[in-house]
Formats: sequence, C-alpha cells, structure tokens
Amino acid sequence: HLSLRRQRQMCIRDSVKPLEVQISEDGKIALRMREPGATMQDIARPELVAQVRSRITAETPVVIAADGKVPYETVVKVMDELRTNGITRLGLLVDQSAAGASQPASAKKR
Repeated sequence: HLSLRRQRQMCIRDSVKPLEVQISEDGKIALRMREPGATMQDIARPELVAQVRSRITAETPVVIAADGKVPYETVVKVMDELRTNGITRLGLLVDQSAAGASQPASAKKR
C-alpha cells in the first residue's frame, strides 16, 4: 500500500504546475505558470506577493529562477518576502546548462 500511495502522491504533485518567479539581472520580476505556451508577465516589485497569491492555490509550488548575475541577496530577499507572507511552497530553479558552462572556464584557469 505504501508504494501505491507514494505513486498517487507523485501523480497529484506532478499535475500541479508551479508558478515561476523570474528575477532578471536588473532586479525586475516576471511571473508565469510553468506550462506549455505560458509567457512571462512583468510585474512591479511592490505587487509581488499579491500577484503570486492571485495565481496559486495551497498546492501550487512557487519556484524562483534567477540569472547567474543576480546577487544571491536579491534572491534571498524575494524568498523571504514570499515566505513571511504565507507562501511556503518555495523552491529554486537551477539552470544546469549555466552551471556546466562555468566549469570549463574555471578548469582553464588552473
């Protein structure tokens, strides 16, 4: 029964599309549901919490995506703002291609 329950939970979890909060290098924020055809919509920073709340349910995960040039502190501030306002299903979206691209450059320095 345990494995069937886990499979069902995974299917339910997979059917809920996350909301992506994208932070650009210049600090601008855009939102989109992570589903085919969805486009980013720019929002003003003071509207962040209200805009996120209007687009999610209690089951909707929120993922934060940021360019590698965005200061870590900026990402943490966005996460903290969402968390302190009751949005707790948060995660970070990692760009694997960007991480892999930086490895050869550091290897060349050696």
